[in-house]
Amino acid sequence: MGSGDATVLFDLDGVLVDSAETIRLGLTAWARARGAVLLQVTSDRGREDAHRFYERLGHTTSHPGFKEWLT
Repeated sequence: MGSGDATVLFDLDGVLVDSAETIRLGLTAWARARGAVLLQVTSDRGREDAHRFYERLGHTTSHPGFKEWLT
């Protein structure tokens, strides 16, 4: 992709593992239909069960995140 090309990204946040697989499958299809090239899942560092779940689905760990609450 060139520097002038737009890339559609999709960020998934705040999903409980119990419902994640069903939601992820639907959101994956929705995002792909809209041209997304990436589905990113945000998960708290301490949610080890969730991390294992997403790794089993083929997700890879990419980086830690940072937040600053402004309220």
